[in-house]
Formats: sequence, C-alpha cells, structure tokens
Amino acid sequence: MKAPDNHQKSTDKLLSDAMNLIMYDFPIGPKCIKVAHVINIQKVGMPFFLLYMAYIHGNDSEAMWTYGVMHGSYGLLWFMKHCAFPDNTFEQKQTIGSAVFLCVLLGAYCVPAYLLSTGRCYDYKTDSGTWEEPSKLRRYGSVLVYIMGVCLTLSSDCQKTITLKYVSKRPYLISSGLFAYTRNPNYLGEIMLYSSFATITNHWISYLTVVILPCLTIFPARMWQKEMSLRKKPGWVEYQKRSNILVPKLLGLPDMPLIFLWIVLLVYQAL
Repeated sequence: MKAPDNHQKSTDKLLSDAMNLIMYDFPIGPKCIKVAHVINIQKVGMPFFLLYMAYIHGNDSEAMWTYGVMHGSYGLLWFMKHCAFPDNTFEQKQTIGSAVFLCVLLGAYCVPAYLLSTGRCYDYKTDSGTWEEPSKLRRYGSVLVYIMGVCLTLSSDCQKTITLKYVSKRPYLISSGLFAYTRNPNYLGEIMLYSSFATITNHWISYLTVVILPCLTIFPARMWQKEMSLRKKPGWVEYQKRSNILVPKLLGLPDMPLIFLWIVLLVYQAL
C-alpha cells in the first residue's frame, strides 16, 4: 500500500484538528458535557417540539402529521440506537463552547418543522378551513425515502458496532454487508432521510438547511476523516477499488454520476 505523501498528511492533520476543535475543544469552558447528551436532548425533544409547533399554529394538516411521524420517529429511533449501541465518537466530552456550537447546528434541523407548521410551505384555505396538501406522490415518495434512509442508517451503525465488538483483530476493515460497495452507508442513509424531510415540506430553505449545507460541510468532513482511518487498515487498496465513498458502486459506476442523478431528482421534486 502506497504511503500518503507529506502534502496529504498535512491536509489530513489540518482537517482532523479543525474537526476536533469544533466538536470537542471550541473555546469557553472546560470539557464537561458529553456530545451524546446534547444530541440526544435534541433527538428526544423533536416529537414534543413538533406537537408544540402544530398546536400553537393550529396546523392539523396531513402534511404536518406525516412530517411529525417521520421526523419525530427518527429522533426516538436515534435514542434507541444510542442506548443499544452508542457511537464512541459521541461518548467523548466537549467544552461549553462546542456544546453551544452543536446546539446551533442541531437547531437548523428544526427549520422544516417551523416552515411547515407556520404555513410557509402550504397555504391555509380560509374558504374551506383546510390546508393545502402535498401531492400523494410527494407525500408517499418522501415516506418511502425516509424509511429506506432510517433503516440504512440504523442497520449500518448496528453492523459496525457488533463487528468491532466481536472481532479481536486490530486494525480491522469492515468491508462486507452494508459496507461492501459503499464506505459510508450510515451517511448515505442520513442524507436520504433528511432529503425526505426537505421534499415533503418542499421549501427552498428546507433544502438549504437540512440537505445542501450538511452535504457541503458536515458530511464531507466526517467522511474524509473516516477515509484517513480506513487508509491505515489492511485491505484498503482492494476495498477502495470495489466501493464508492458514498453511493454504492453498482455496475462499476463511480460516485459522481449517481450523486448527479440524486441532485436532478431533488431539483425535480422542488419544482
């Protein structure tokens, strides 16, 4: 296996240091708060937030209930996953500054619920006293993508945890099952489920806050950080050739054409 050159090493170190600064060491306060506690509060609180927003804005539309079931259930499923097989990355403690930064970041995921509940996505028909609703194709298509995304996220995290728990060989490269053709099935699942939240609300701010910005910042940084770790493990070269970083390598296609297809579908949904 070819060793990384000095430029690559310096780039990897810069990214790793930046991620650690934001996640764990952001200035102000000692490291006294578990990352998992901040995330879990937001996840568990989401169903209550959704019910509150629907109540105060009097929104009992089909779209609001559908979105509430989708995003609310994801929060509860995330917490169940944490209790069953916690992610070691989130078990570390962070400074108060990093916790505040994380709260702001997680707050962006409440934006679609706000837009939907306040009538910025679908109008209220005063003559009939009902809400305008998304088409059946949009509603059921969003639910289908959400189900596939949440299953992919939870099952891949479960596979990773169980494999590393019972395999004594270290370092060990997980390259089978859900990881056979994509190196990041968990992030693919998250992108799918958050895309479903955007498509059912169908507001440009939803697409921006829960799809575009995370896909340009958080997800690439986390996947690159993971790539740094994978490159050090036996079998990496062969695994890299038969897998993509995100979208499963089907029919030998690389990531970019498949990602472009996903973008086209999102744009079509937004029209």
